[in-house]
Amino acid sequence: MTHSESGETERAPRADTESTPNPSLETNPLDPATQHLYRLLLSRTEATAGQLAAEAAIPVTTAQHQLENLVRLGMATLITDSHYRAQAPEVALGAQIGRQLDAVRSGYGVLQELLEIYRDGNHAGSGSTRWESVTGQAAIQTRLWKLESSAERLVRNFVKSPIVLEGPINSRHPEPRPNQGAHQQILYERGILNDLDDDPHMDYLHQCLEGGDEVRFAAQLPVKLVLFDDRILAMPEPPTGQPRVLITSHPPIVALAVALFEQLWMSSVPAPHDDGLPRDRHAPSEEDRLLLSLLIAGLTDQAIATRLGIGLRTVQRRVRELMNLAEVDTRIQLGWQAARRNWVIPDPRS
Repeated sequence: MTHSESGETERAPRADTESTPNPSLETNPLDPATQHLYRLLLSRTEATAGQLAAEAAIPVTTAQHQLENLVRLGMATLITDSHYRAQAPEVALGAQIGRQLDAVRSGYGVLQELLEIYRDGNHAGSGSTRWESVTGQAAIQTRLWKLESSAERLVRNFVKSPIVLEGPINSRHPEPRPNQGAHQQILYERGILNDLDDDPHMDYLHQCLEGGDEVRFAAQLPVKLVLFDDRILAMPEPPTGQPRVLITSHPPIVALAVALFEQLWMSSVPAPHDDGLPRDRHAPSEEDRLLLSLLIAGLTDQAIATRLGIGLRTVQRRVRELMNLAEVDTRIQLGWQAARRNWVIPDPRS
């Protein structure tokens, strides 16, 4: 439906996409158990299937099968008849991430094509309950707030520049959400943290982490979107004056948006949060772990200083201290060691 500046809505016509197949993107080749074993192997110089099986509390045959899968994928090597060594993540996953990004670009193209079909069908005149168009900052903020409040399980969000709405969804609604049960996954584009001069988004980021939600950073996002329970998609339309958001529950488009989100989520950098995982007893402080996440996400030292409210020299000093703590000589090595030592926490569900 369409939405006037006064807030009244009209139903938009049905897009002729009912027969569109459920699109999908290439998924991560590792199941969660094998990902866990790879992390265990990363934390060692080498290990046997028996050693890893004991730590992971799984049968030796299962660990052996997972190790063979890692070798097949180029993520580990067999250095003796029984000992395995992990390949560095940037070596093991570089080509895979490149293929995934190609799939993401292809999937985003399909999503844009489906949205174009919808817009081109506006002359048809027949109504559809699956499409809604909301215009204007206040109307969009209120509608998204209602959708978030009614979400039962999961809210997923791509956040990127330019910022049109004044802060996150919650920032204009100081009262608590009626439903606090929905878990949030928020993926920030790196540039947005460089561009923001105010604090609402960083405050919101910290609130999410403290509340057990997940926050990650990506170098680049193709589009802004919000997914509610993986059933409803909200996505901005191309700029035509006032901001306008398209909201749909159309299954093929929602399924593609979910696949797009999951693909980029897998290759993004997690922000640290307290999830109870065991950590190195010499691990850095929570603030230094957030500094590491921003550093690995690609922010400049000055941008990190601004985000954390500290001086540039303080950032540079802390990075040097972290390099000394990790016993490395370069920032690239620091990023790798941070991942190996659980200083940057991975997705706890994996």
